[in-house]
This record gives sequence, structure tokens and C-alpha cells, in this order.
Amino acid sequence: MNILRNNISFLSIVIIIILISLTNSCKLFHSDDGEDKQTTYKIAFLRDRNPDNALYNDNDLWIMDMDGSNQTQLTYGIDDITDFLFSPDGEKICFKRTYSYDNSDIYLMNSDGSNIKNLTNDNKYHSIPIFTGDGHQLIYSTELTPLSDIFVMNIDGSSKTNITNTDSVSEIYPKFIPIENRILYRYTDINATNHYQLYTMNLDGSDKICITCQYGNIQPKHHQVTSDGEKILFLSTWPYIYSNSDLYYPLYIFNTDGSNLETIHLFDISNDIWDIQLAPKNEFVLYSLNYSEFHRIDIDGENEMQLTKGFNNSFAPDISYYSKYITFTECNDLSCKIYVMDSDGSNQQYLTEGLRSKFQPLIE
Repeated sequence: MNILRNNISFLSIVIIIILISLTNSCKLFHSDDGEDKQTTYKIAFLRDRNPDNALYNDNDLWIMDMDGSNQTQLTYGIDDITDFLFSPDGEKICFKRTYSYDNSDIYLMNSDGSNIKNLTNDNKYHSIPIFTGDGHQLIYSTELTPLSDIFVMNIDGSSKTNITNTDSVSEIYPKFIPIENRILYRYTDINATNHYQLYTMNLDGSDKICITCQYGNIQPKHHQVTSDGEKILFLSTWPYIYSNSDLYYPLYIFNTDGSNLETIHLFDISNDIWDIQLAPKNEFVLYSLNYSEFHRIDIDGENEMQLTKGFNNSFAPDISYYSKYITFTECNDLSCKIYVMDSDGSNQQYLTEGLRSKFQPLIE
């Protein structure tokens, strides 16, 4: 009996040691904020097959480690790839081929480049789509001259459904609202000059609600949804007088039902504001001024800082899953280069030639 008891005690000690070791190894990989220097990412990017014409569209998709090593080509000879995105689980890549101003197709493949499939193939112009939260459907807009409508389809390309189809109105730039399983989009009345609003609707197109109409014609752009699905961020391009007769574009945030509108920041209208992006954990807002330098500001409007200096024609940033790293592209007349930096602007590193780099999602 004592031998059995001693064996059980010894086994318990072994199990405890193993559990402690596993816990420590997990802490080594993920720090308290979810990310440390040992967290590794894959970065997908586009590279032109002709290095002397890197701003054209003879692009293939590649993937590499976050330090620029292990570069692997994913697509071969598929011209005109202009944009792409990962599925929520990081297992698939959806990309857009743009043949002309009025003709593009949406493709889907595995993240290793296998099983490439054209999902549209209908001689219409389609936007780069977004995935629903479960990754089972794609939401995108299609140009039906002179209007655009929002469609939903399964990721195998089946069951394409026009869920807007409103007379004299273009519905574009869909975003997925998690938790609510609704779609945020921009509604543009083509019979009115510069008149557009933000609406939400269900995935089947029902229950359309204007969430900005109560604030007048504030012309929202660059709308983003927080990852918890509770808030919406957007830039108003209807300038207003703030002080000393100066004009500003306000950056707003409000609830998904349109209530509780708050101002995060005011941009002088002499600047072009681009690439507005929310950090995945909603800590800060990233943006570029005049296609040159990147800035960030906390989501509560505090701690504005400039992240880059000396870059020209910088664009297409992407923020890592735990908001610690930022990758972006800088182009000149003949080539484009991909960089990565910490989200406070430090440790800026050149990775490779290419453009439109994006982190592969990490799954917790």
C-alpha cells in the first residue's frame, strides 16, 4: 500500500513539473500582452515579375518570414493581382485580379498557393472582398454601371446574392461587424452631389439602417469597425470651423447604432489623410499624411506621434495581430520596398522589394 502511495505521489510530482514547463514555454512565446520578440509572423506580399516596372500589375503573391527570410512564391503567371487578404484563420488568401477599370475577378486559394479558384469570372468590376467572421462567406461590391451593389457569396463561389440593389444608389466599401453579424457600408445617392452616408444591414440585406443621417451630410470615409464590434470609426470630409476660422476634417467614433458620436482628432484640411487603420486590439489608430509619413494616435484621442521620417510615397500599412508591429510599402519611380517596424516607429527594417504586405493572422 505504501509503495502504491509513493508511486502515485511520484507521478503527481512529474505531472506538476510537466505542467509548469508547459506554462513557462507558453509564457516564453506569448508575453502578458500576447506578443513578444519570439512571436513570429508570416508576411504575404506582391512582387512584380519585371523589377524595372514595379508599379505595374505583373504581380505574383509571395510569403516570407517577418525578418524577410524564407521567401516563397505562391502564384505563377497570374497577371494583374492588385490586392489580397487573409481569411480570419489565416488558412486561405483571397485576391483580386484587375484587368481594366471595368473588369476584375475575385480568386481564392490556400495560404500555401494551392487550390487556386476564380470565384467570379463574369466580366464585371468587383472590389476586394471581406470575410465574414466565421470565414464561410465573402462580402464584396460589384459595379453595375453606373451603380454599385453589395453581394454575398460562399467561399466556393456559390450562392452569389445581390443584397442591396437600390435604385439611384451606389452601395460600396462593406465592412463586417462581428457579434452583430451585420454589414457596415457606404450609401451614395448619385442624384445628389457629395451625398453619402453610412448604413448597416443584416447579411441577407434586411433591416437597412442609416447610422449617420441624424448628423446631416457629414460625408463619411475610411470607415472601420473595432474588433469587438461595438464601435465604428470614420473620417468626415465635410470640414467645419473649429477655432480661428481654421477648417478641419474630424475623425469620429460612435456606437454601431449611430449613437454617442465623439471626436478623436481634427485634421487640417490642407493634408491628405490616407490608410486609416485601427489596431486589431483597438489601442490606436494608424494613418498617413500626404502619402508620405505614418502617424498614430490612441483611440481616445491622446498621444499622437509620428512614426516615420524621410519616407516618400508610403502606403498600404498592416498591423500585426497583437498590434506590436507594422509593415508598409514605400515606392519611387522604379521600385517598391517593404519595411517592418515596431508600432511606436522604432526598429525600422527593410525586408525586400515588393508592395502591399500583410501579416498572416495568428490564432489564439
